Amino acid sequence: MFSLKQATQTYYGFTTLFTANFLIFFSGGMLNYVNSAFLGTLFSPEAVTLIFVALSLLSIASLAFIPSLLRSFGIRSVLVWLIPIAQLAILLYGLGKGTPTVLLFFLAQGIALTLLTYLMDLYIENLTKNEGETGSIRSLFLTAMNLATLLAPITIIFLVIDNYYSSLFALAAAILIPVFALSLTSFKKLEPRVPEKSSFLEAIMSLRTCRYSLARVIGAHFVLQMFFAWMVIYAPLFLLQSGYSWQVIGSVFIFALLPYLILDIPVGILADRYFGEVEMMAIGFVILAVALASLSFIPVSLIVFWAIAFFFTRVGAALVEVTTESYFFKQVNESDAALVSLFRMLRPFGLLGGSLLGLLFLPLLGFQYLFAAFGVIILFGIPLALRIRDSR
Repeated sequence: MFSLKQATQTYYGFTTLFTANFLIFFSGGMLNYVNSAFLGTLFSPEAVTLIFVALSLLSIASLAFIPSLLRSFGIRSVLVWLIPIAQLAILLYGLGKGTPTVLLFFLAQGIALTLLTYLMDLYIENLTKNEGETGSIRSLFLTAMNLATLLAPITIIFLVIDNYYSSLFALAAAILIPVFALSLTSFKKLEPRVPEKSSFLEAIMSLRTCRYSLARVIGAHFVLQMFFAWMVIYAPLFLLQSGYSWQVIGSVFIFALLPYLILDIPVGILADRYFGEVEMMAIGFVILAVALASLSFIPVSLIVFWAIAFFFTRVGAALVEVTTESYFFKQVNESDAALVSLFRMLRPFGLLGGSLLGLLFLPLLGFQYLFAAFGVIILFGIPLALRIRDSR
């Protein structure tokens, strides 16, 4: 039984983290949608892909290094310093005029935002001590993240006119001001456990010795992260090169993101109480693969049908995202620190894998059949899902 004090602390921690998580993903979401297009004004699509490869490698290295930093200085101290660093990098990235400046601060802000989401995950993990509520709590935070991601294209519609991005970058930096204020005040009362010492090699080696179902859900989540990388890099580039304005592209993305708000919380509850994760995960991969591949066969002039296909990619992605997150965090415990560390690295690993595959397929297939190739790769998630031992 929770005491009144424990219940109050849990509620206080939840609202603080919900707010901070929402603002960080709102800031990062705006940047994610325009990054490839903004870089595309200075670099070729192949060069943009290589830049994302560099970002993913640096992000993985930073995630491998940061546990040592946290043990030396503490989680909140690192958080307090990291937020203004992210803000400055975002501003200088947006104001950069030459390719070296833009490249340097693009990498800096990307690494800083990756580390901020990592720190938020440490705090959130401290709230999910009851395994029976893991899916529900994780889905609530995913809903906050996806609500922020939905608001991002709405903001882009109003702020990016004729490919003028400076106002958007300024807002993305300003949104982090309340998070900085929370880090100085409310975060003092939250005390997540500092991650145990585990090297990057330990995290990789742990995959070889962990339970088969955990290895497979990690693989499934990795496939999902590659999908997110492809959408961030190639969807805005292709639609802009096809002659659409950010007002049209933003509207398509807004419609496409609605499944996250509709499905995240119900899927989390169903996974906790009724069905488990396996069936919904596999169905999600099927929907995602078919919808993604269909983009190669829908004329880009039929933008309404592109929006519908995008919508169904997110239906599939929402099912996979909630079920993989829920299953993983139900199965791990304090002895699985290396596995948890590896799971947190899957976003930059997905960016790396997705970028390398894009670099391979783009010259061979062009934009028209790129999405069909990606859809085929998504199918590899289905056998991974079906071979997972259900949590119910």
